[in-house]
Amino acid sequence: MTSNAEIAQRGQKVLVGNYAPQPISLVRGEGCWLFDAEDRRYLDLMGGIATAALGHANPKLRRALDDQAAKLWHVSNLFTTEPQIRLAERLTATSFAESVYFCNSGAEANEAALKLARRHHRDQGRDRFEIIAFEGGFHGRTLFTVTATGTPALIDPAVYYGHREADLAMTELFGGFQDRFYDAYRAARPLEPGYETRRDVYNLYHLINHLNLFGAGYAGSVEEILRPFG
Repeated sequence: MTSNAEIAQRGQKVLVGNYAPQPISLVRGEGCWLFDAEDRRYLDLMGGIATAALGHANPKLRRALDDQAAKLWHVSNLFTTEPQIRLAERLTATSFAESVYFCNSGAEANEAALKLARRHHRDQGRDRFEIIAFEGGFHGRTLFTVTATGTPALIDPAVYYGHREADLAMTELFGGFQDRFYDAYRAARPLEPGYETRRDVYNLYHLINHLNLFGAGYAGSVEEILRPFG
């Protein structure tokens, strides 16, 4: 029998140390119970950090997985599949939601929620963009969600070199900065004439990307930018 310690030693040699795993290696589960490499039993109170809370090796779920695996595996959200739509219909029928956004992780869900909240208030003409978070909270590892952890971080600007107008344009598209930020920026480093036209062209890439990923809600913005060039 391979021991927990032996498996841990193998992992230390080949896995990046960005986590601090417990000194046990889990090999199987039955309902709410987990078993390690030495066949010791644990009550699972984490559910994969709240992502797999339906129990382990559930016979009904196994049958559903086996049935789907024989038909179609992953094809990404760039295509629609009937099971995905069926799940969305069940969710909208039994909740407050009118539509569903499927993603791969809690970080992506939080990222989308934060962006949607900012976008909503911007569309309503409200100057509300600050996100309130508890110190020590954890909301994911994307750049946006990391900044909402309440944990101080130092970013070295020397490692980044980009186009200042393109970066500034994107802050106007998604950032929600106040007018005094842009006034101070222009006072410190004035922009060349014609920036407003170039700004829209810079942001065209991001809008087309969001149109491709999230749907027709961004089509109007893309058409508005392209219209003067048509």
